[in-house]
Amino acid sequence: MNNQSIPQAGKKEVKFWAESIAEKTANRESFYYLKEKIPKLKNWVVACKASFAEEKGIELLGELIRSEAVFKALIEKGFNAKFILINDDMAALHGIPKHVKQEFWGHAGKPLHSVPDFFGCHESISLHFAEEFLNYSKNFLSGIPEVFSLSKAYNSGEFLEHALQITKQFEVGKRIISLFQNINLGDSWSPWK
Repeated sequence: MNNQSIPQAGKKEVKFWAESIAEKTANRESFYYLKEKIPKLKNWVVACKASFAEEKGIELLGELIRSEAVFKALIEKGFNAKFILINDDMAALHGIPKHVKQEFWGHAGKPLHSVPDFFGCHESISLHFAEEFLNYSKNFLSGIPEVFSLSKAYNSGEFLEHALQITKQFEVGKRIISLFQNINLGDSWSPWK
């Protein structure tokens, strides 16, 4: 008997929360903010995002564990899925830890991918803390997610086609933002202002 779904006499079947999310996602027929059908997907992606400017704590670990649970539920349901972690290394460094040499203090506000590793063992501080966190995460996850760098994707031009598509479908984007934020953006609104 599967421990995730336990039928009880006269009661509704109880499911593991990750299994319910995977099922609800797989069965969804239309987008939340558009009246369009979702095409049948061959590949599914469960993603987390983090910026590694410092040692990460329980919040990110909890997000990874929850995401991995949904990923595993999709796999168990026969879906071709992958589990990824997006390293937001274009986020700005907001502060320098007090124990770090003063020579690094001038890096506050710079994108994380361009801030040198204070410890001297990685190309950037973001890579240092990402590796440290993922090594620690091995104690709690059955597998480590594939890591994607936003700065590498951006610099390679990976987002260019999508950015052009968004500019061509400006009105659709405007409708989605209006629905999501529950506001009327008006005719003169533009994301480029």
